[in-house]
Amino acid sequence: ISVYRAKQAMCNCYEENAPGEVKRAAGMAIAVMVFSCLACLGIFIGQIPAVIAGIFGIIATSIPLCCGKSQPGAYLACGILCCLAFVLHLASGVLAIMWYVDAQNALSEYVEYNFFWAVWPVIAGDFVCVVLTFLLTIFAFQASTALNKQAQTVPTGQTVIVEAKAQP
Repeated sequence: ISVYRAKQAMCNCYEENAPGEVKRAAGMAIAVMVFSCLACLGIFIGQIPAVIAGIFGIIATSIPLCCGKSQPGAYLACGILCCLAFVLHLASGVLAIMWYVDAQNALSEYVEYNFFWAVWPVIAGDFVCVVLTFLLTIFAFQASTALNKQAQTVPTGQTVIVEAKAQP
């Protein structure tokens, strides 16, 4: 509920009767946005896939948090962009592991020094982003489906009158 109160103050798109899937996706979008911003810091160490994934993540989470107003298309776009960010974060994590192994092998001839302490935050950050973007991808697609179903149903307590006119 506090997430939605923050959204109301920020964007004026607070909706009490939003389905649970929408609320879950909005909550996960905040975590993905934070880690996507942190992934953009990879520009300083040459992690270009992480930076591109971070940009995709920021755009993807901005859609439901600020612009979506519980529209199914907004959550569908969020899911697609998060899927792209997921693949790029996964590639970035694998590349960071390969970089570490290659550098460690090259340095082992000269020094008995393990510099894993300098690389593990990058690898851990990439794989946290992998998990979060994967979860948001699933939640965003579920929210889009729930909003589509909600738009197709007739609210209870209302009568729908269908008139048929005969053609002469």
